[in-house]
Order: sequence, then C-alpha cells, then structure tokens
Amino acid sequence: MILCASSRPRSTAFRPSGPLAVWSSATRAFDGRRVIWELPELDSINDKEVKPVNIDRQIGLRPVFVGGNVGNAGDIAMMEYSKGRTGPSFQLLINHDDEAREFAYAEKDNFSLDAAKKNGFTVVNIKSDWKTVFVAGKAAVAR
Repeated sequence: MILCASSRPRSTAFRPSGPLAVWSSATRAFDGRRVIWELPELDSINDKEVKPVNIDRQIGLRPVFVGGNVGNAGDIAMMEYSKGRTGPSFQLLINHDDEAREFAYAEKDNFSLDAAKKNGFTVVNIKSDWKTVFVAGKAAVAR
C-alpha cells in the first residue's frame, strides 16, 4: 500500500482490474496530437520484484512507509526496497490470521513472516493486535 497522486492526465481507454490493478500499468502511446492513450494491453503486472520498479516509475523515490500483507510473498520486494532508503523508513506487514472475524490466509512456507523477521519489518496480527475488524460494513469485535 502506497499512496501517490499523479498529475498526469490519462484517458480511460483501458484500466487493469483485479487485486494487482492498483499499481499494474497499461501500455501508453502518444498519438501525435498531444494525447497519451492507454492501450488495451498491460505494460507490467505489479507483483513481487516488479513492485519496486513500478514505485520508482510512479514516484521516483524509495517510499518512507509501505504496508503489505502476508499471503503470497508479493509485497516483500517492495518492503526491502523501502528499507534500503537513506534515512528513516517503516515497513508494516499485516498478518491475516483471524478466521473468526475475517478471511484468514496463511502461507504454506511462512515466507513473508520469515522475511519480516530477517529484515526487521513490523508485523501486526489481526487476531491479537486488532480489537475491531470491519467486515461488510459491520464491526466484528474481539472477545
């Protein structure tokens, strides 16, 4: 999770969708008439080692704060990239481990949690660290 606003005008000809769409990017082309079009093809899928490249493409700096999820190891490269910046930084890994209040998903190989321990990322566990979890507009409260 990184928040960034772009000042570049874009067409709505093609927008990637799905869980990787936030940073996945469509191929762009200049039409010779001062308009950049997004073509109906992907330039990149924003997962694993591509995330730092896309962050650099969008903001040109290593982020001070990044947040990711335990699940498919897709956020670890982004977190390592943030950790490598000069100056302070914060990497937050959310462990979705509370199947009673939300959908719990764990990695079979524990890759993300092992990487967090190795690299000094902060880990929060939904089961033990969150008092309230919002699901479909309703609050589920820990007992």
